[in-house]
Amino acid sequence: MDGHMGLANSLAMKIAGIDKNTNDPVGGTIVRTTEREPTGLLVDAAMKLVFNVIPEVSVNDRREALLTASRHALMRGVTTVVDVGSYVPGTSEEQTWQDFSDVYEWAHSMGKMMIRVCLFFPMPTWPRVSDLIHERGRSLSGWIHLGGVKAFLDGSLGSSSAWFYECFIYMVSLMRMFLAIMVSNC
Repeated sequence: MDGHMGLANSLAMKIAGIDKNTNDPVGGTIVRTTEREPTGLLVDAAMKLVFNVIPEVSVNDRREALLTASRHALMRGVTTVVDVGSYVPGTSEEQTWQDFSDVYEWAHSMGKMMIRVCLFFPMPTWPRVSDLIHERGRSLSGWIHLGGVKAFLDGSLGSSSAWFYECFIYMVSLMRMFLAIMVSNC
């Protein structure tokens, strides 16, 4: 899965009001069974249907998530990650900035960074990113690097939402197996 696809359980879909009668939102797809029942896979703008009912995560929980994920990555030999934030078009880009200041800069100032991170910010925030780069440079420290901005134009290969001029077919069974492995490891 990638930032263009999300997975919601049956309770989340019920709270969000997603059922077989829910129309796909503009720019998104609710993946369905042959009986039109939602599978829980939400592509691109369809993720907003669930995002809108998810309670806000506290700063302390986000900080703890960074530390937990960092330990998990290090145990597997991963020392550097790229974070494109949680922004999805149609949602607020402020969360990405709050994660940068409240989570990453906090972890750095407290000496708690364990892995290097390259941050990308939503395209609508490019003037702020430019100002920050001019003020502090792209490498804020040995731990935090500003990668640039991320634009959403059409989709991605992983969620089959990319725009192609010619037909592109991937192995559906392989993707289903990959998703099953991911879910079983949660």
